[in-house]
Amino acid sequence: MWWLPASSCWSADFLCFPAMYFGLVPCWVLVMGQVLTRTALAAVGHYHCHRRKDGIHDWADCFFDVQYVGASEVLFDGHVMLHHLYTETPADVKRTVFNFVLTLPRIWRVPLFTMTKFGEFFSGHLVRILNFEFRTRSKAQRFKEAQLIAFRCVMLAEFFWACFCSRWQIWCLQFFCTVWLNMFLIVASHDFEVVREDQSYVGLDWGIFQIQHALDTYITGVQAVDLFLSAGLSCHRVHHCLPYQKSGFANIVSLPAVKSTCEEFGVEWAPARNLILDRWFPLMWYYLTAPAQVPAIPAPIQTGGPGIWGFVKEHMLLRDYRRAVLSIWGSFTGATI
Repeated sequence: MWWLPASSCWSADFLCFPAMYFGLVPCWVLVMGQVLTRTALAAVGHYHCHRRKDGIHDWADCFFDVQYVGASEVLFDGHVMLHHLYTETPADVKRTVFNFVLTLPRIWRVPLFTMTKFGEFFSGHLVRILNFEFRTRSKAQRFKEAQLIAFRCVMLAEFFWACFCSRWQIWCLQFFCTVWLNMFLIVASHDFEVVREDQSYVGLDWGIFQIQHALDTYITGVQAVDLFLSAGLSCHRVHHCLPYQKSGFANIVSLPAVKSTCEEFGVEWAPARNLILDRWFPLMWYYLTAPAQVPAIPAPIQTGGPGIWGFVKEHMLLRDYRRAVLSIWGSFTGATI
């Protein structure tokens, strides 16, 4: 199935450069095509993120950044070591994906966060990469750093090329759609929005816990296609049980064996959920309409309080606007990554 990532990469380059310059396709096709190809390439980057960190075996992990949400320079430890080892525990770094979003007032939540992601895209990631402090300067580390910088420069070239072609509005629209589609995809494979009772996380079976706290999803029902449409997150229970497999296709092949093992030991295998209807739309409604809040255990604290007055009050708190402005500035300097 090598042709799937290859075609996605070729399509992305075609849409970003010649199609943008010559106007070869309608605007809506250009936007939709870029959103889909960026999400598909993020699937490639996701699995390369789990590979050996030498710049060769993991040559495509920077593709995870192509949807403007990923951060390859920190994902190899934050994602692999914290999310996969401590799934849905307080130490799970993926639980914090929407922490900043939920601190923002509801009316301004989308534009403020979108500006933050643009700042990280425009200069934040490059500044963060260049400010790394390495304990050693091996050849593999220098090669990896060069890969990350080169890929970030290509992404910036896409933006400046769109501006040169006087089609910056199309770029901005695909940026907005890609960011928010992938923001909800990231959390769709776990039910982080569910507030659970305190759990000691002692004496648990790690594999069973992964099966019970990861969600499989589908869009078309064709697993090889859904793998790319979901940024590599559709076959997620196998991925969490076998995180160091080198591709999503390996997870598809391993699915019957993992499923039969669960049946053998009496572990419930819940049916896959529709990614769009069961996860994406409910998550979008939840995260965009939830009251402004700060994370806390056992439940978050609403900054404005409940009800209509709470909605009004959360839009009157100047400290939240100050925090948002500082975060936007920090996104350009790399401080928010």
